Amino acid sequence: MSLFKKTLGCLLALAVIVGTFTVAIKASGETFSPEGDPLSYTIIDDEAKTVEVTGGESDLQDIVIPQTVKWEGETYTVTRVADGAFERYETMESLTIPKTVEVIGRGAVENCSN
Repeated sequence: MSLFKKTLGCLLALAVIVGTFTVAIKASGETFSPEGDPLSYTIIDDEAKTVEVTGGESDLQDIVIPQTVKWEGETYTVTRVADGAFERYETMESLTIPKTVEVIGRGAVENCSN
C-alpha cells in the first residue's frame, strides 16, 4: 500500500473519531433570551448550569424572575441578577426574585421611578 493511501486512511479515521466526539459547548458569557420570555440571561457556568438575568423588555411592569430557564435543551438555574439589570425601568411596579438568586448586582434596580 502506498504511503499516500496509508496517510489518507489515517486522516479519514481521525476525522471520523474527532467527529464522533465533537459536542456543542455553550460558552460562559453567552447571552440568550428564550422565545416567549421577556427576560434575557447570560450563562455564568455551563458546567454548573447557572445563569444571571441581565434585563429584559424595558416596558415590563411586574417582573418575575424564574428559578430556572431552559435554553437549547438544557435547564439553567438563575443564581444572579446582573449589575444594572433593571436600571431605569420606569414602568416596573414589582420585581419577584426567587430563592435561587444568591447575588444581586450593583444598581440592579437603580433609578426606577415606581
